Amino acid sequence: KKKDEPEPKKDEPEPKKKEEAEEAQEKPAEVKPKFVKHIKSQNLMEGDPLTLDCVVLGGNEAVELTWLRNSKENPDFRREREGNSFKLVVAEVFPEDSGVFSALLKSEIIPNPRFSSCSVIIQARDEEPLDPCVGQFPQSISTEEGHKAKFSCALSGTTPMTAEWSVNGKQLDRQSSRFVFTDSEKEFSLEIPVVLATDEGQYHVTVANDKGEITAAFSLHVDQS
Repeated sequence: KKKDEPEPKKDEPEPKKKEEAEEAQEKPAEVKPKFVKHIKSQNLMEGDPLTLDCVVLGGNEAVELTWLRNSKENPDFRREREGNSFKLVVAEVFPEDSGVFSALLKSEIIPNPRFSSCSVIIQARDEEPLDPCVGQFPQSISTEEGHKAKFSCALSGTTPMTAEWSVNGKQLDRQSSRFVFTDSEKEFSLEIPVVLATDEGQYHVTVANDKGEITAAFSLHVDQS
């Protein structure tokens, strides 16, 4: 028995050393931060509260997230963070707060910032309902290179309506074989059958009729395998 007793003592520290070695090997292969939950577009009435939230995977505390409205920071909006969950909170919104809201993700691990974008459309209480008005917004997605991506929107209002799609400020070519556009009376969609890394960006669809126009913003993130 005395001979057997020292053996477990010798064995005990060895697994710890292995664990430490494994941890050291894992650190350099840190997961590149990406959005696993995007911010979502909303229709609100004047005076309503607004909460936009997103979740980032990877990057840990090195992740920086900046909230923008129409590409500018607004110090009046409250920002919250719990781990890698982020929120933008506005107690009461007004029509002039309408616009494209973006969560700008920065990290030392990724060379270029990534955006998650959406539209916040605020209806004034003393005015006629918006025409056109978005009932279903296109949703931001993250996908892998080579996969398919599809974005759809549905509206209410006066017809006929037309839709124009753009990415990073450039209008998409309706004649291009890379994109499939579907137009019905009040529903419009954009499909990218084979997504390329260069398709990543901030997208907008602007729908117009005789009464006016309205824009919905969304994002496409492409993860390269």
